[in-house]
Amino acid sequence: LLMAGGLYLCFEGAEKLLGRFLPHHQAEKHAAEQAVGTPAELEASRVAGAIRTDFILSAEIMAITLAGLPEGGFWMRAAVLAVVGVLITVAVYGVVALIVKADDLGVRLARRGDARWVRALGRGIVAAMP
Repeated sequence: LLMAGGLYLCFEGAEKLLGRFLPHHQAEKHAAEQAVGTPAELEASRVAGAIRTDFILSAEIMAITLAGLPEGGFWMRAAVLAVVGVLITVAVYGVVALIVKADDLGVRLARRGDARWVRALGRGIVAAMP
């Protein structure tokens, strides 16, 4: 499980790096995004990819946790895995929520900022968000 998950995540990372440094790959990616259609469909596609990556990372963390547990009963292991699962979920989705809210703040500043530097800050926040 760890090897397969690591291989998939390496593939995803390499694809992102190649997309950043090879211009023709960016053009293909842009064409693929245009083929998706509406912004809602594009967002759904990206969310599905993020969920897939999160599932793989969570499975790897659970496997590492299980391997690191000392010998014990079934219920002790189940309780530890449940606590780790809840903590992973809270941490990952908490960070995602912060990113989304930061993006919303950036849009609000870019649209309604009273000063020029406030609008520029808002555009910078939006550009910096993944």
